[in-house]
Amino acid sequence: MTWAAPIIRLFAALDRRHAIKRILTGLPARLRQDYGHAGPYTPEQVQASVRRHGIVAEHHIPYAVAIFSDRKGLKRLNLADPQGPDYEALRAEVGAVWFSADPDFTPRDLARFEAAHADHGVSHSDASGHHSDSFGDGDDGGGGHH
Repeated sequence: MTWAAPIIRLFAALDRRHAIKRILTGLPARLRQDYGHAGPYTPEQVQASVRRHGIVAEHHIPYAVAIFSDRKGLKRLNLADPQGPDYEALRAEVGAVWFSADPDFTPRDLARFEAAHADHGVSHSDASGHHSDSFGDGDDGGGGHH
């Protein structure tokens, strides 16, 4: 049974990767639908949208929170529950796979990712055709995506 643990880890990694891609492609439009383009989104808003729209399983919600919540909200969560998820580590994991190893991916990076993957059935603009990349904490720097 020495092969079981590596296979379980492989399937868990594939499950996480799939969940993160669903978050990156499915959640931005839902957040805009639920809360508008104003952003940044609070962790509670992100959690509510994920649950409301069934984006991913409950155990993947911390990734959504880490990706789309403002940094102040993440710090507040970490202070409130030091035993909870390490949101900065989750951001680093997402950045390593999807944003050229940059844990400081920006709202613009997220919007580029969403636009690049919109052909998978996820709209990246609202009914008027306006595109938004206003979630996050306001930094508009560079970066890329995987």
